[in-house]
Amino acid sequence: MPVSQIMQDLAGNVALDELFAKYEPSHAGYKQLKASLDKILNAEDKVAERPFIPGGPILEKGMRDERVPMLRTRLALNVASDAPPIMDAALVEALRAFQEDNGLRATGKLNKYTVQVLNHQTKVKRPVDLSDIAANMERWRWLPRDLGDLHVIVNIPEFLVRVEKGGKTTYEGRVVVGKENSPTPIFSDNIEYVVVNPSWNVPPSIVRNEMIPMLQNNPEEFFRRGYEVTQDRRGNYKFRQPPSARNALGRVKFIFPNNHDVYLHDTPAKGYFSRSYRAFSHGCVRVDNPLKFADALLVQEPKISSKRIQRLYGGSEQFLHLEKDIPVHLVYFTAFADAAGTVERRADVYGIDSRLKTLLGFNKRTARNG
Repeated sequence: MPVSQIMQDLAGNVALDELFAKYEPSHAGYKQLKASLDKILNAEDKVAERPFIPGGPILEKGMRDERVPMLRTRLALNVASDAPPIMDAALVEALRAFQEDNGLRATGKLNKYTVQVLNHQTKVKRPVDLSDIAANMERWRWLPRDLGDLHVIVNIPEFLVRVEKGGKTTYEGRVVVGKENSPTPIFSDNIEYVVVNPSWNVPPSIVRNEMIPMLQNNPEEFFRRGYEVTQDRRGNYKFRQPPSARNALGRVKFIFPNNHDVYLHDTPAKGYFSRSYRAFSHGCVRVDNPLKFADALLVQEPKISSKRIQRLYGGSEQFLHLEKDIPVHLVYFTAFADAAGTVERRADVYGIDSRLKTLLGFNKRTARNG
């Protein structure tokens, strides 16, 4: 959004809530997180409004006490205002449930420990902290306003790739992403072509850290995998793995040219896909079933299909250019919500959440005010 447009909007006679809404992401994922945030904040406000419970003797079922109406209000029991102040069965069960949720002995009796928790609890039980939601809402702002009617989403902490068309998911599959010390980068680009029977030009960092030690310590394994070593005019050695069933890129790769030199590709190492934690690559994204992924990805391509790709398996390197580029978004969402407002959480694989929360001004003491 141009700065001049923002200044013009600020100078105009527009309500602030309308102005802020104009600059918010329109993506469903952002809106669902925002709705969940509002739901949590509203629930916490209701907790804060509940009355203070004074100390006194232990209350058990059947006992009468002036604190009973306060306790009913505190536990959000809908009881007539003129109901007698007696510890009835409904109040005992509600108190027992509260004790279970807060790690207390679920006796259904109002003792001093339960009173302390009732008076000092300022939060409702929730699956995710406010700062987690805020950090993920911030990352939605990093994405393009238009993701593309047909596009690819790789959510790194979920270890999943999705193809979405017209707002609906048409394919979902497992992926392997970069290790913590070689993370998959977060960015958006466009898939331009597919390479069948790819060769692998080994990056210098992998040559240095893996190929040379392998060549020195286990040359038989090095050559068994089909690696080739050549020397350029400057005397630099180049390591290459030609097309084969053993090739680290498998049979096919999907290219979106970028400075990070990452892409989506097949792999002969299928065992990783059965694991729940799948951060094992050097930064590229390995796709579990590239042919099924291709079927969803190439649905609008008249000349390229998974069948054509498969027919080319086993030959020389082949380049298939798309008639229309397809947007691809490598994203990092550790918290996301469904239409009902239920928030799901994933592990912060690369520690990005903690760093972003610091930049946003969150910490353990300020998270409540997010």
